[in-house]
Amino acid sequence: MNSNSLLVIVALIFLFSVFNSCQEDEEVSEILNSGDVAWTIEGEESFTSQPAIVDDLLLVERDVSKLQAIDGSSGEIVWTFQGEELDLIPGGGSFRAPLVKDKVVFWSTAWGNVYAIDLDTGEQIWKFKGYTRLEDGIFPNESFKATPVYQDGILYVLGLNRKLIALNGSNGQVIWENDQFGITLSFLLLKKGKIFISDKFPRNNYRLIALDANTGTQSWNYDISNRLQAYLFDDEQYIYIKDGSVIKGLDPETGLIVYEFNSQIDGKLILVTSTHFFIESDGIVYAIDKMSKKQVWAYSISRGSFFKPYISGDYLFLTDTEYLHVIDVNTGETIWENQLFEYTTEEGGPVQAISYIFSPMIGNEYVFALNRYKLFALKL
Repeated sequence: MNSNSLLVIVALIFLFSVFNSCQEDEEVSEILNSGDVAWTIEGEESFTSQPAIVDDLLLVERDVSKLQAIDGSSGEIVWTFQGEELDLIPGGGSFRAPLVKDKVVFWSTAWGNVYAIDLDTGEQIWKFKGYTRLEDGIFPNESFKATPVYQDGILYVLGLNRKLIALNGSNGQVIWENDQFGITLSFLLLKKGKIFISDKFPRNNYRLIALDANTGTQSWNYDISNRLQAYLFDDEQYIYIKDGSVIKGLDPETGLIVYEFNSQIDGKLILVTSTHFFIESDGIVYAIDKMSKKQVWAYSISRGSFFKPYISGDYLFLTDTEYLHVIDVNTGETIWENQLFEYTTEEGGPVQAISYIFSPMIGNEYVFALNRYKLFALKL
């Protein structure tokens, strides 16, 4: 082999490696900038809850009285579980996501019925009966937007008549009940044996209440004048709340403030991660670095009505009344966005029912976005 032939071979190898490198970069770029709709579901049956995802199986409430399992890769219905017909509340819904533990789906309906359903077959395992008709002036309300929580074989749910109920996860039998609350907004479970409830009292006073998970007795409470939002995270020691523009971290054992700073931003604390606080105010999402306590970026959305965003790695997924946005957590730059929903208005203001948006969710290969009337699966 002469030197010229050798040079040609080396050049070809170099060009081939460059071509492969470009192809790999292009494939990654296509994934990160895709957002193409793989399938969609729309029809007369509305979506009335935040979905839950197990791998690529999507679990979502339809028309209040039924729960459906949907194949995330195809959009096909795997099974449908029909609850009691009297669960139907026109225009209503539980809004809270079902909970999945050990192949069992726990579904808490707007009327307080709780079902345990086999994840694979959609068959009922047990049922806890709440109200199935109007009794004593009781209506489903914002108390029931909290997803049930589960720990050590016990399922904790919010029932009607402002009750927190602990159920045996294997048979649905009541372990204890506590109804000494105002209008309960939401609750979360901390692993240290306590349940935390965000509660509303007359004159728009709010309170964070800590209860013993084994007995339901109150351990401590923290009062606040603004609408209360509390966030618990496995890798954090604190419960974070926002009081006006001030973000506070409470010790879950005592309720004492151990972390506090003024964000200088009024609005809702919509998400807390190990590195950032995220606040939404007047259609702008602000990212604040937890270490430096300084604003990192601000991102404008088309409308300010959306549920909690979703974090996956370095990407923030959020839906407003028109778009699904995918944002770089560190820089606030748009990775991609897709206009999925139509925000319609009438004379005098927006049509809120049409613009009702749930939080985006991530499966193995898809991101799911939905409002009350449409469900989209987008390829990642």
